[in-house]
Amino acid sequence: MKLPTVEDFVCTAKPEDDLDGFCAWKNFGGLTVEEAYEKFCQCSETYQEDFMFMGDAAFVFYFPVIDRYIREEESGYEFDCETHILGQCIDAHVSGKNPLVRPLYDHIVKLCYFVLQGLKGVNTDERRDYSPRELQTVWEALAEKTLNLIQ
Repeated sequence: MKLPTVEDFVCTAKPEDDLDGFCAWKNFGGLTVEEAYEKFCQCSETYQEDFMFMGDAAFVFYFPVIDRYIREEESGYEFDCETHILGQCIDAHVSGKNPLVRPLYDHIVKLCYFVLQGLKGVNTDERRDYSPRELQTVWEALAEKTLNLIQ
């Protein structure tokens, strides 16, 4: 797969008119998946919403960054803020109108189940940005929405 272009990140005729998509381009444009993962891990709270606003082609290309981050980084910290936001980022791209994203649906459902299974072991006494129940709600809704589109 080739690197996404600026047009893959933005949803307007002029890149500069899609400020969020253009910001995602400035942060991830020209990076391989491995480079994007390394950059994302350096400051995930700064870059997490870029996945919501990049165009579908760029999202599909960089989805492995989200998947790996949640499985390797967030699961070690008992899932919290980034897991919540990244679930919403994925949700923004899941709809019956996104043929580019459709091939990811099975993988998205598996990631949902991974998060939901991991939430069963979360310490509910810890101070958290989002409660395990809030996280569960986001990921259950994403799983249900995606499964309905698969059928």
